[in-house]
Amino acid sequence: MQVVCAAYVPLPVERFTQRARSGARHPGHADASALDELIPRIVNQRWDALDLDGPVIHVDTTRDSADIHQLIRDIRHLIDEHASD
Repeated sequence: MQVVCAAYVPLPVERFTQRARSGARHPGHADASALDELIPRIVNQRWDALDLDGPVIHVDTTRDSADIHQLIRDIRHLIDEHASD
């Protein structure tokens, strides 16, 4: 199961830039030093689910808070649905 979170530009760019500059991410990501390279990718590409078997849940994170309770219900439903396979 995959949960794919997406938001509409410019929000992802703002969030990514803030997170990269905060120093909160592991240094191995090197986001702050690669902002000029990564921002155009965020703006121009849609980051879809990986090409794997299994269900995918898409979550719109444009608003500050996604409906986490609905997401939990969706995940539980899919787990129950696949438990009988």
